[in-house]
Amino acid sequence: MLKRIRMFFVMLAVLMLIAAPAMATDVRNFTELKDAINAGGSITLQENITGITEGLILNQKDVVLDLNGKELSTTDNFNGTFIRVKGCSLKIDNDGAITSFGTTFYITEGGRLEITGPSSLTTIDSMLIGLDNKNGGNTLSISGNAKLNGKSGIAMIVAYALGSYANNISISAGEFHGGITIQGYDKAPENFQITGGAFKSNPSKYLKDNYEAVVESDSLYHVRAKTPAPADIYSLKFERDAVEVLVGAPTRVTTTLTQNGTELPDYGLELAGEVPEWLELKFEGNAVVLTASEEGKCDVTISAMVGGAIKTRAALTVNAVKTQPTPGPIDPAPKPVKPVIGNVSDDVKAEIKPELAVTEGDPAKAAKNIGDALTVEQLTIKDGNTIVKPEVAVKAANKLGTLSSVTSKDVVALPVFTTPAIDAYKDKTIMISYEVLGSDLKAKKPADVKVMKILGAENGELFTYASAITKDMDKKFTVMKDDDSGTIFTGDIDGYTMYRLALFIKDGGKFDLDGKKDGAVADPTVILGAEKRAPSGGCNAGFGVLALLLSLAALPLVYKRKK
Repeated sequence: MLKRIRMFFVMLAVLMLIAAPAMATDVRNFTELKDAINAGGSITLQENITGITEGLILNQKDVVLDLNGKELSTTDNFNGTFIRVKGCSLKIDNDGAITSFGTTFYITEGGRLEITGPSSLTTIDSMLIGLDNKNGGNTLSISGNAKLNGKSGIAMIVAYALGSYANNISISAGEFHGGITIQGYDKAPENFQITGGAFKSNPSKYLKDNYEAVVESDSLYHVRAKTPAPADIYSLKFERDAVEVLVGAPTRVTTTLTQNGTELPDYGLELAGEVPEWLELKFEGNAVVLTASEEGKCDVTISAMVGGAIKTRAALTVNAVKTQPTPGPIDPAPKPVKPVIGNVSDDVKAEIKPELAVTEGDPAKAAKNIGDALTVEQLTIKDGNTIVKPEVAVKAANKLGTLSSVTSKDVVALPVFTTPAIDAYKDKTIMISYEVLGSDLKAKKPADVKVMKILGAENGELFTYASAITKDMDKKFTVMKDDDSGTIFTGDIDGYTMYRLALFIKDGGKFDLDGKKDGAVADPTVILGAEKRAPSGGCNAGFGVLALLLSLAALPLVYKRKK
């Protein structure tokens, strides 16, 4: 029994020796280092080893050298190769420094040099790394954050793509203060992969097409993968998604094509697919002209072309009717457009700053943007934008006392908006514009349009109509043609025509609900359809009281006459 127990422990010890990893050899001087290299395996520097006068040769024995924060260096008059890697591999790991006054590394006969640590490798009087092209395919791999320094005017790394065995280089990290020369690179570029690192000399000629070298703040060329150019995004939009046309009456629908959000001035249109026989289409520039011969409804798909190539498509719903339909109150919904100030003097331009309004689809964010003048519960979503609830606008309008009884059907709420904060616009008057259907203006003349600023839950104030744009435009509005001419419209409003409603709000003024002079304005606004009340106060009230008193005084006289 005792013999079996002894045998068990002997076998266990043997297994532990087999399974145990090879222990690293600690070296403290050049002799120990040389012996350890001849034996191969893992080596750890425990002391700085300097003043070396003899080269080291790794011959068919793989070595992992842990610099361990120490220094390995030759004498000032060293000549030749410091470390020759011959038919085996040398892996340099951990922090530390290797300095040579000759060639620091030379790789030959299929050798491999792998640098994985953040070491500092320096050559003083020759090249840092050379790869032989005569015997075996040699390999250089640098993946750690090493700092490599070469002598000025001499290539730091020299490799060859010619000869019986081409070299292989893979660089993904590190800092290279010196040049790299690859002889015959164009003959075998697949052997060289530079995918990272920072270089003193521009390495672009050795990079693949999907990599680039960019100079950064440290004045080094940093290699990185190119960011692929985003695919162009085209979007074709009609002035409205659905259009009703009168049978026999041509109807013109304009389009807008954008590329990555920027409007394109020149593009072509063509029909994609088929349309019913009762519908005729013509293209006039960037517009579609529709003519129906009978009643019907269909979807029309139009292609947009740039340079003769189709970029995108969009669908338009066409409803042909024999009588003109009554337009709905918000069909299409009011939407912000880029304001055009028109032909005004320079002093007006200095004060009035046109800016595209930015709408908000989240009522909570919209409430915050307008300084919490309204709560989230007093806002709602319409056509994807936040608006004031009609009942809130009704309360504010009726509290004004200047309009006849206002109901929800009299309210057309414009999307709550903000404008970007621009330093140059601080304390200026911001001009914003909405594209609005004529029927939504709820008036026959522009001067009769009633636009109310919502200042709170039950508080509002009417904008004042302006027939011209001047320097003093705060809390005013005007109606303009729906084009980019900046022309103020003064004629009769057609319910089926689009117009631009321009609002003017002074930064930091009463109508700017963000409460700050920051070059931006925030606004909840509604259009009202109620008529103004006839005046019933002031002097008229005084005359009414006087008439009542006179009538009361006359009563006794009448009574006496009846006696």
